[in-house]
Amino acid sequence: MGAGEGFIGALLGGGFIVAPVLMALGFPTKRAVATTSFIVTFASVSGFAAHVAAGRFDAMLTATTLVAAVAGSQIGAWFMASRDKPTWVKRLYGGLLLAVAAKLIWDVLH
Repeated sequence: MGAGEGFIGALLGGGFIVAPVLMALGFPTKRAVATTSFIVTFASVSGFAAHVAAGRFDAMLTATTLVAAVAGSQIGAWFMASRDKPTWVKRLYGGLLLAVAAKLIWDVLH
């Protein structure tokens, strides 16, 4: 299953498929989301290394993205640790996946 997720995630740009699969297998929501975050970290580092090796490195974009990612991850970790309910996370994740699907369909049709 991991190899299949890795293949699909690489084709579609992320590890977004991991959390729904883990939740469908019965893993608790927080554990599924944490596992997805861990996997996405390695995929992101790998993609970053490939861009640097190819000479496509924009220092300003990298710095801006780094600051935003650190801030967002801290806020997300705080929220997951103290405020969330598993049902909210599932709904939020489902809504996000539906929005991504709608954008992809929109882009294909136009």
